[in-house]
Amino acid sequence: MTTLTTAERFALDEWLSDYPEDVSYSEILDMIQGGTEDVSVWAIAEGYPEYQIIQMIDATLDHFARVTNIS
Repeated sequence: MTTLTTAERFALDEWLSDYPEDVSYSEILDMIQGGTEDVSVWAIAEGYPEYQIIQMIDATLDHFARVTNIS
């Protein structure tokens, strides 16, 4: 089983309503890029292209890690 860091889980939970628990952060982003139905975005991000959703998640991850000094 893959364990997400606190920052990764925070970033994913900010933008996704559902994603597999047993995969890594990068695998989840790959799944988004591939258009899988195993990952669901919150309504606010629906309709955005996959690459923008990934950028929003990564930006949230970076911001969380900077503000809290937790990765």
